[in-house]
Amino acid sequence: MSIQLSENQISQTFPLIEEIKDKNLKIGVYTIIKEIAEEMKWDSFHDVPKNLDHERNRSLVVHINGVTEIALSMAEMYKRTQNLNFNKDLLLASCLLHDISKPVECEPDTSVKKNTTSPVLPAKKSEIGNFMPHASYAAHKVLEKKLGLELAHIVTTHTHASNVRGMGWEAAILFYADFVDSDAGITLAGEGAKLFMQRWKL
Repeated sequence: MSIQLSENQISQTFPLIEEIKDKNLKIGVYTIIKEIAEEMKWDSFHDVPKNLDHERNRSLVVHINGVTEIALSMAEMYKRTQNLNFNKDLLLASCLLHDISKPVECEPDTSVKKNTTSPVLPAKKSEIGNFMPHASYAAHKVLEKKLGLELAHIVTTHTHASNVRGMGWEAAILFYADFVDSDAGITLAGEGAKLFMQRWKL
């Protein structure tokens, strides 16, 4: 089910979008989120799970906002303590968009009964999720809106599903913030699953 969202509704869902200073970039991020809402089969972003595995009962919105807050806090700490500069607009946009294609990479699974303690609905992979690597659709949207190759690169490379590793400080911040928040979600699920920290091969 496609939904129409206003900019106010989007900023209520993803509050840190308001801290993007570049007008064209902010409009682009709003537009991408609006388009995903129109294309997805969910009634609300709040119904979408973070993933179909151990975080299937965790909200994608909570994850995206958590990653954005973590990343911004890390970047500001290193700027304050070690004078390490960062592009705040680029970081915010990449964090807000890194998983924004998940609502079209999956869809509601009506064959599975909803967990009454879960804030989200059961999900299954969509056609896009089956045929396209994670985050590639979001990166396509970034390029389509002419928001820059660097932003598309960071969005694409935040995940191990990409065969390319991220380059640059903003990409590094997003990469680690994403896995910290994901490991928090796995820990909260309490299913004994391995954390991403334990899965990495050095």
